Amino acid sequence: MKMVSLSRRAPHMARRRMRVAAILTVIANLAAALIPGSAAPAFAVTTPEYNYSFTTATSSALHSVPGSQVTAALAAGQMLYLYTKDLFNILLTPMGADDAPGTTFYLSCWKAGESTTHRVGVYTAQNTVTPNETTIDGTMRWLLVAPSAGSYTCEIQVGSYARGDSIIEAGGRIYMRVKAGAQLNYSYVGQPGSIVRSAHSWAMSNVASLGEEFVLWSGVKQLNGSTIPLTQGAGNLTIVQDVNLTTCIPDDHLKWSDCAGGDGGSTMRTWIEAQPQHSDGSACGPLIKGTVKSTWISRPRHHKTVNNTLMISRSGMGAACTQVRTALKVELGGGAQTVITTSGMPYRGQPADARRRLPVLI
Repeated sequence: MKMVSLSRRAPHMARRRMRVAAILTVIANLAAALIPGSAAPAFAVTTPEYNYSFTTATSSALHSVPGSQVTAALAAGQMLYLYTKDLFNILLTPMGADDAPGTTFYLSCWKAGESTTHRVGVYTAQNTVTPNETTIDGTMRWLLVAPSAGSYTCEIQVGSYARGDSIIEAGGRIYMRVKAGAQLNYSYVGQPGSIVRSAHSWAMSNVASLGEEFVLWSGVKQLNGSTIPLTQGAGNLTIVQDVNLTTCIPDDHLKWSDCAGGDGGSTMRTWIEAQPQHSDGSACGPLIKGTVKSTWISRPRHHKTVNNTLMISRSGMGAACTQVRTALKVELGGGAQTVITTSGMPYRGQPADARRRLPVLI
């Protein structure tokens, strides 16, 4: 049914166009600066208002947001921390209940000399719940790890998609606007004045292959289990873990068989856990559990990115703690089963085992 199949284009477009990483983990030293809006970044660009529109034929087409491009010269392995601030998309066309056109924002980068269609980055996607809602947020945060030396360009992209509403069905046009004042903030990792002192990358050990998506029926799913070394004299640590979720609705079973029978929306609970450890992996003090965040994903919303942050005092863990084991917990608190998206893709030419590597900052 067209109405349902088109409503799934946010994650579908992301996989088809980029294979972007849908789960991001960041651990930073100095950390309040990592939370968008909490401190001035090392560098930032601010975009003007950007208007665009789409029809049935151009639904899901990608647009580069003017003024959002930044370019950085990076050595092999050097890292750039990026995040958006005040990024909002506004629906300008009046629409009826449950029309729910959607938007996907991308934060993506590519190397000079490579095709701009070959990118790496992250995305966030959700439908606008019409008729009362007109504005959605596009917060994204990510770590670029340069696979080889060169000049890298990063930018914000936007694409909108429509369900089977009367405007699209009649061959009409839907008008959208990226609000003026959106920022792409970025900081070199480990340089003087950087908001991030050092960084690591790690593989998602619980993901068997690229593009895996897990449908959660009940209980808790643990993601992103990783052990990160700690340095003495560090200040605060900030652990950031973002996850893309899709509540199952009718006809989603055509893509995800475990979605069969799902409908009505989902209540999702997410939180970050951190276990300080000795060098042998034994516990060094109690488990640290972040605040549980409850998120309602309605049927018309369909998709939602949930951003989670946990701040920890390094000094409070004691000198004997040499590492910390982190994880993101995702719990279905009620309602329809929910898809957890964990796909990612590297630059061309990276070894196979790098294809499942997602960023971590310390």
